[in-house]
Amino acid sequence: MSGIVPGFLVGFGWGAFSLAAPMALAERTTQSDRGVWFMRFGTVQMVGIGACPALAALAIRSLHWTVSAVLLIVAGLCMIASLLLELFARFSPRASSHAQKPWVFNTGAVVRTRAAYSIAMIALCACVFSGLLTFQMSLVHGTASRAGTFFSFYTVTVIVARWLLGRLVISSPRGLTTKLVLVLMVLGVAAMFAVPYHTMFHPVSAVLFGTGYGLAYPVIQEQTVNDSDALHRHAALTWFIVAYSLGAFGFPAVGGWVLVHLGRGALIALIAVCALAALLLSILRDRRNLAAAFSR
Repeated sequence: MSGIVPGFLVGFGWGAFSLAAPMALAERTTQSDRGVWFMRFGTVQMVGIGACPALAALAIRSLHWTVSAVLLIVAGLCMIASLLLELFARFSPRASSHAQKPWVFNTGAVVRTRAAYSIAMIALCACVFSGLLTFQMSLVHGTASRAGTFFSFYTVTVIVARWLLGRLVISSPRGLTTKLVLVLMVLGVAAMFAVPYHTMFHPVSAVLFGTGYGLAYPVIQEQTVNDSDALHRHAALTWFIVAYSLGAFGFPAVGGWVLVHLGRGALIALIAVCALAALLLSILRDRRNLAAAFSR
């Protein structure tokens, strides 16, 4: 019971920041440059996500810091981040000043746009992300591979891919780019099937998945905003974060049941189905766009 309040506060804070930061960014960028800034934001965010656990472990094990001291430093960094977000909102001029209605009342308007496809896609991508990372130890159990290898290769790949390929991805046709990165994500999941036969498939899976999912997240986030009317962008971004959270935190319950009752192969197959469904939705999204264009 003692962990409920801290867990709630961490979850609430992380969820609020995950919504507030891209929302503030979306309000201060135009449709043409929004993708570049989402990619930059995602790159820096991933550096923090990947580096913080490593630095914390180094401080505790090598520098002999206490866990409490590390947590206090993290809390201080969170306060600095909140202050920077507030300063950004106050001093950066808005590119759009459209009044926004409460997001719940705009749900119907969002569903009627192509943003609905992107929201469903990110939920499925989050299922893949959560499935591969949460159950990594179980997926490599009995093989010569180690879960830490996947985490390391995945983190480095996401950072490098966003840093080096981000501009190329943003300057390419968005529909084609989304499909290509989702195909890489599917191949990353497929490589997990071969891990028991050769350990090299394990880092290959991490690199393919890191490249595919790492680039897909900011691209799909940009699509969600740009596919929505200016009046409904807050609602679209809110549903984007809700869908991601449902996939990331809801899938482990389903995946755990599948792993226990049906085995590792069935779990990887379920993760692969989620990845393929996201790719299918990307295709359907563009078909809807073409149908709308021909109907004019």
